[in-house]
Amino acid sequence: MNTFSLPKTQHLVVFQEVIRSGSIGAGAKALGLTQPAVSKIIGDMESYFGSELIVRRNTGVSLTEAGQVFLNWSEAITREMKNMVNEMNALTNSAVVDVSFGFPSLVGFTFMSEMVHQFKMTFPKARVSMYEAQLSAFCRQSATGASTSPSGR
Repeated sequence: MNTFSLPKTQHLVVFQEVIRSGSIGAGAKALGLTQPAVSKIIGDMESYFGSELIVRRNTGVSLTEAGQVFLNWSEAITREMKNMVNEMNALTNSAVVDVSFGFPSLVGFTFMSEMVHQFKMTFPKARVSMYEAQLSAFCRQSATGASTSPSGR
């Protein structure tokens, strides 16, 4: 085992899919890869660890003891990677943004408050401005490409 380089995350995903699918061919199809490419990835992982990870049969694959250990760790690693990506995305998407809603009177009275409430539940850091105008004003501004916000932005 080479301790200076680590297995690629994508190889972990490929291995998991082969096990989930039950065969190298089915795993390759699910991933949109060729069977030889998936076989090579599995072979590379087995070479890396110096141990057979799966038993290949005409009816599919089964895990060896080493393969079970590898599967457990690979699932934990990919789960944590997904958590990291979700947390980083939450940080990135948490920037404060200004949003303006323009609406005609009838819309404002019928459902605007519920719509803004739902929007704020989804985007709690958004700063929301609302303004009322006649529908014809919105149509004119949209047709000319003019801003529909009161501040001109």
